Amino acid sequence: MFAELNGKNLLCDLTEYYATNDFGKLNVQIASDLLQASMVLFDEAEETYKLYTVPNNHVIGNYTYLVVSKQIAREYYLEYDIPNYTSIAQLSASNLWLDLLVNGKNPTDYIREIVCTDEDKATVLESNYTVLIEEYEVEVPAEEEGEPEVTPDEPETASESEPTPAPEKAKHYKYFAVEKAVATELGYTEEEVAAEMDTFKDVAAYEAAALAQKANLWYTLKFAGVDPATEITEVEGMYEDKARIEAEGNYCNIVSYPTSDAECAFESAFAIVNGTKDPKRAMEIVYAINNDVELRNLLQYGVKDTNYTLKEVNVGTDEAPEYIYYVTRVDSGESVYVMNILQTGNIFNAYYCEAIGWTPEVSANGDIQNKESNAN
Repeated sequence: MFAELNGKNLLCDLTEYYATNDFGKLNVQIASDLLQASMVLFDEAEETYKLYTVPNNHVIGNYTYLVVSKQIAREYYLEYDIPNYTSIAQLSASNLWLDLLVNGKNPTDYIREIVCTDEDKATVLESNYTVLIEEYEVEVPAEEEGEPEVTPDEPETASESEPTPAPEKAKHYKYFAVEKAVATELGYTEEEVAAEMDTFKDVAAYEAAALAQKANLWYTLKFAGVDPATEITEVEGMYEDKARIEAEGNYCNIVSYPTSDAECAFESAFAIVNGTKDPKRAMEIVYAINNDVELRNLLQYGVKDTNYTLKEVNVGTDEAPEYIYYVTRVDSGESVYVMNILQTGNIFNAYYCEAIGWTPEVSANGDIQNKESNAN
């Protein structure tokens, strides 16, 4: 909807409001990743951006976690290496040398350097993926000539000196080669083989990289006949899920941090219609919804003691009280009032309500999650 409205020039430019003292608090109140995703490119040449919305501040996105069974890591003595794992893509990166070993083949029979001449060059290129290492010429040995025959009737004469002909030379080609048939057998495409050959450059580098990668848990499991995909997985989750995953007997590494995209930023944002008689007054209302706790909760829960009951809880001490508020009951009769908590202002200003899953723990974890959303 935003793209359609903005494309028709129906939304006010709010960029200047964010820069004023009256509304500048939005810059620190709204998660920076959410604001970043709300920016719209205005002038590509000058790389200027504008803001046409005020996002409802909420918990952003999901983490991607790499999950590794602790039992498996201990079984193969690779616990020390787990902190270095950043993704399944890193662990499971294809390596033809290793896959040849896994399948009981000697890699040097299929990944090697081949020297050939023009005579057998076509055969080599037809049966191998190749990278030319060197092209050079080699002298062709001259055939040995016998002693000249001399007849008895002919007197010996001094031989006239003749120029020695230049030796013949044959071209030789030295290739870094991978046999096509075995690569195809193991499921490698031409592009995948070419990428590996471009990375490793020669046989020695190929073998060195393979030996280093062989030590990681993914290939260790492969060599042990265990499917690594059953023991090493990637999952998406919230900040609090990391502790739960670890408590279940797993290592849990962060692959990527939460991030906001335009869809997330615009799906529950406030905007002001272009042509509004008093856009500043409209902005004041939007600002109040996101900052005034009483107004925010009125929009969310309705009227106190009519639509909901509020319970005050002291989470501090008698000497230093610290109160939080729980919505403990929402009527289901004529006074029912239901709103989407993501669409009624800054979620962190909402009273806690277990019925909709908004608790102090979720709020605290969400705040950390939003702060870490810039870590990508």
